Amino acid sequence: MSPFYDPSETPFQRVGKAVRRSIARVRGLRSNDAGGPSADISRIDGEYLMNITIGTPPVSIMALADTGSSLIWTQCQPCNVCYPQVAPLFNPRDSSTYMELQCDSDKCRVLEQSFCPKQGSTCQYSVSYGDKSYSKGVGELSHLQLS
Repeated sequence: MSPFYDPSETPFQRVGKAVRRSIARVRGLRSNDAGGPSADISRIDGEYLMNITIGTPPVSIMALADTGSSLIWTQCQPCNVCYPQVAPLFNPRDSSTYMELQCDSDKCRVLEQSFCPKQGSTCQYSVSYGDKSYSKGVGELSHLQLS
């Protein structure tokens, strides 16, 4: 349904274009000379990793740079259905800058993957990826720093 979809392209051609877009985004992140946030990006097995910190006091997390989404997410305590990970889960109770986004907030409304189960509730999100993985959770805001 995308206006950029070209039905004459093969799946291989579409994947090739997606890879080239991802590489261009990484180059753009690496050459960020506008004084904004920047990060050292490492490429491992076709994925791009960067070190970020979230919360106050800052908690360091190695994150996957998802070049196809504006959503930044991590697993937090308490977590009912968690993906197994070596690093500890982020505990929002330990962060003085953590807060849940409310459904009527501008930040919730601009999040493409957000939804509100009822008026006045906490902003929730659900996102699925091409490899069949997904993330669902509560929209939250905490201090974020790229490093």
